[in-house]
Amino acid sequence: LDLSSNLLSQEIPSELGNLAGTLEILDLRDNNLQHKIPESFGEFENTNIASIYLSGNPGLLDPAPLMLCFLTGFDLADDEGIMCPSERNALKLFYDSSKGQEWTDARFWLNSYETPCSWHGVTCDEGNTTIIELNLTNNGLSGTISKSISALRSLRVLDLSDNDIKGTVPSEIGNLSELVRLRLSFNELTGEMPPDLFEGLNNLALVQLHRNRIRGTIPSIKWSAEKGWTENDHSLRSIVNYSSAFIADCGNPSDFKESLNCTNCTICCNAQGDCHPQEQTDIQKLKIESYAHFSFIYFACIVGVSIIVVFALFGIDRCRNVHLTEVDMTQLTEKDRKYALDALGVDSVYQFFLSKSYVGWSIALAIVAFQIAMLFEFVKASEVDLSNDSVDLKYTWRCPRDQVECDDMADL
Repeated sequence: LDLSSNLLSQEIPSELGNLAGTLEILDLRDNNLQHKIPESFGEFENTNIASIYLSGNPGLLDPAPLMLCFLTGFDLADDEGIMCPSERNALKLFYDSSKGQEWTDARFWLNSYETPCSWHGVTCDEGNTTIIELNLTNNGLSGTISKSISALRSLRVLDLSDNDIKGTVPSEIGNLSELVRLRLSFNELTGEMPPDLFEGLNNLALVQLHRNRIRGTIPSIKWSAEKGWTENDHSLRSIVNYSSAFIADCGNPSDFKESLNCTNCTICCNAQGDCHPQEQTDIQKLKIESYAHFSFIYFACIVGVSIIVVFALFGIDRCRNVHLTEVDMTQLTEKDRKYALDALGVDSVYQFFLSKSYVGWSIALAIVAFQIAMLFEFVKASEVDLSNDSVDLKYTWRCPRDQVECDDMADL
């Protein structure tokens, strides 16, 4: 049906939509048609064999029916700024990919003419010109996250937590350069994270990925070095408590043979849902790597001080006893030995250090070496290493699905 280049005016009859499945070409170009394109034209998308030409009608009101914009043969489908807004198209693909028909609340979604700013979970800027937030937490989403999400270029908040989304985290999220919050926690996401996911996301202040089945390595976020954010930074606290800023399943025990690796996560959670902050211990704040390193320094200081004391006392004794006879020296030595034995205890293995027996010294040294080895096992167990399942560490934090902040339950 070719009615192009005429003087047709007023609105397009909606009855033409009844020809979907029969009509192969409808050409209404270069006329003076008015008002909105009929919603019934969306039926042509179901056949995807028709070609609809409507260009050259300046009186047509935008937008075009949503479904019509997905008809390959629609000549205004590429008019992403007016007739077929790219963000609306992206949300439609997202809806299909995450099984929108099964959502708990899908008010106004896929409405032919309604602006996406009124769709449930969608928030736009003050002028309703671009989408800045997509928050569909606890809304029955399943399926996967569509790659079309990358078309929401001004998105600042993406919260899809507490759903049943499967598949992998799409690398296209890395194109959302304005993103501040990313919450994908409490889903069924699998596979490995794209290694360059966060490289272009310089505004991130919150990333929560826990309670999924992601494995491998979580890429680092450069916010600490580039923005200088610390636990006392109020610009970050205004968004969320710093400890809850970057959460993943990097704790132990893990669902996998090797737990998830996340070097600059602020909190790591384990397979039971228990969490623990991944922060510097008191000794690490003193630039000491571990308790084992601290123990080595501690014992080295004790040995060093003991040697200094021994030499000091030896010098004092030499000065004090310079005029004593050999008999007096022998008596004084025996007196000191008896005092030392009483201090150590006659049943103590350390008494062998007062003897001149090589066997006795060997026994005493062996006992000391065994005690140090036993002590070292306790030192190793006290290390705060969330990637080590053998560390005796109590996970006392909880990160509930219905709130952004995590809570320390140690005092309860």
